[in-house]
Amino acid sequence: MAELTTYNGELGDVADWERDLGIVGGLSSLITPLLAFNDPIVHWFALVSAVFGVVTGRWLGRRLPRWLAGPYRHTPLSALAVLMLVAGGLWGAVVGTLGGLLSAGPFFILGTICAAPCGAMQLGWLWLPYTSAKVRGKSTRWLVVLAGLAPVLGGLVLHWLTGGRVMGL
Repeated sequence: MAELTTYNGELGDVADWERDLGIVGGLSSLITPLLAFNDPIVHWFALVSAVFGVVTGRWLGRRLPRWLAGPYRHTPLSALAVLMLVAGGLWGAVVGTLGGLLSAGPFFILGTICAAPCGAMQLGWLWLPYTSAKVRGKSTRWLVVLAGLAPVLGGLVLHWLTGGRVMGL
């Protein structure tokens, strides 16, 4: 079996996945809380969570192509979609919990509750176009930029829908 870091099968190089999911995790974990709340403790939470977003994103990016090309290779698309939502939710929950524990003290549960659905949405939509681009040998650069900045669009929509009552904008 090839070393995990050297896998270069039909899903591309693991280093690309690792880098890209680290970027997405870091940007999402930084931007989302800053858009939702304008409070000094949230600023600290966002910075700490961004670090964990990068670390856990890289961890996930190191494993995801192996899982998709290996044990989940023949899994139906609908089951993979559910699996990615769950994996994204766990990703977000871990980031929110760790970020909250190290920055917000007893309010860490809020970080978990807020970050889990954000992670589910992020990985839930990103994995299919990203995997498809990798299989076709296409650039994933714009997907990574879009995923990293998607919280800004979501935040602006929420701001517009609530008339600015929820957001710290």
